[in-house]
Amino acid sequence: YGDVIYTERTKRGLPEVRKNSNAVGAALRIEFGDDIIAKRLAELIEQARSQKLLQKILIDGLRHPTEVAWLRENLGARTIGINASQEVRFGRMLRRNRSVDPKSLEAFREIDEEDRGIPLIEHRNQSDGCLQVADIVIENNSEDVASYIKKFHEALTSLGI
Repeated sequence: YGDVIYTERTKRGLPEVRKNSNAVGAALRIEFGDDIIAKRLAELIEQARSQKLLQKILIDGLRHPTEVAWLRENLGARTIGINASQEVRFGRMLRRNRSVDPKSLEAFREIDEEDRGIPLIEHRNQSDGCLQVADIVIENNSEDVASYIKKFHEALTSLGI
């Protein structure tokens, strides 16, 4: 998902800032429809498949329920939503220490709500909506990586993957 946004943001000459990425995603949806990012992902997937590079593909970072629906309908995708509390996600973001990430909880909450679709604005990110249409949702609030991996494998198994 991020590759599509990164490519478009770079093409438009915008710096790597989360607000620019969100704005580019919204602009693409307005211009080409809410499923455009999924369609562009499908092109990348087809390229990889034609080169016989991949057998199974994992896409992360979907931000709009229409993208989920398009991938499900056109590629047979199965979806696993992964959710964690805002505080847990903020702590993980601080540990990854990317220059583009906010450094305060207040700033994080602002972009988090925008990503989640609060308030709900057509064509903008709606990750909460993606969780609502996911085949399975895993809660990932624990720092116990082994427990998370077990939950993820159980989800894959239940989906027949």
